[in-house]
Amino acid sequence: MWRKYTRLWWCGNEGVFNFGDELNPWLVEKISKTRIKRVHKLSAYNLFKTHICIGSVMNRVNKRTVVWGAGIMDKDTKFEESDFRAVRGPLTQKRIKDQGFCPPSTVGDPALLLPRFYLPERKERNKYGLIPHYVDYADVLNRVEGDGNIKVIDLTGSIEQVIDEINACEIIFSSSLHGIIVANAYGKQAYWLAFSDKLSGDGTKFFDYGLSVGMGKYQINCTKVNSQQKLDSSCLEEIIVHGSAFSVKVDLELMQDELLESCPFY
Repeated sequence: MWRKYTRLWWCGNEGVFNFGDELNPWLVEKISKTRIKRVHKLSAYNLFKTHICIGSVMNRVNKRTVVWGAGIMDKDTKFEESDFRAVRGPLTQKRIKDQGFCPPSTVGDPALLLPRFYLPERKERNKYGLIPHYVDYADVLNRVEGDGNIKVIDLTGSIEQVIDEINACEIIFSSSLHGIIVANAYGKQAYWLAFSDKLSGDGTKFFDYGLSVGMGKYQINCTKVNSQQKLDSSCLEEIIVHGSAFSVKVDLELMQDELLESCPFY
């Protein structure tokens, strides 16, 4: 039985399909079994509360929002008090406490729940999957041309297509946080890369997520790839040797259960 709808706000750039943002309506619809009513304007004076879930969007919350899984972009992100049910990780918890509010006990990015709601047939066809943030996609695609071991995954594809392509790779390399999270959710190691200086933020969101899945802070590092460097198998193999992969070190099933237990629309 479908209830009427779930009120949901998510970040969106006009004309741009950003995978992490677009996971919001896709996943919330599946969890809630409702239609999604998108809220375009957040106000502390809204009559009805609005849910804020996936993304580094804590700066948008207020007393009329219900936060489930969102996180901070920077270590100094400022925001108002809200109804906090779960947040992405311990750095977001700490930031809530530092501002005098009560943090929730549950942490985890809701994208970790994807295998509960979509399980593609696992066929590994590519050795390496390279996931550039959409701002770096064209440049990265040009630098990979000719290496048959590497699949460059376009995050502007459909949710199912992106998940399928991630599952078709043995190891993931990503400049997108949700490229890493989705890979981990489906049991794959992922390396954090930076292809340019185009992305905003100080890296806090990556540490927030890594700490939430049991990684030590010294295990979380970013490999900066020279903008002139060709991206081929030997380059990625060098990163594997000297880098540190993101992977889930805690009981993922328990983490998923706790996320669902804290979910306001489950």
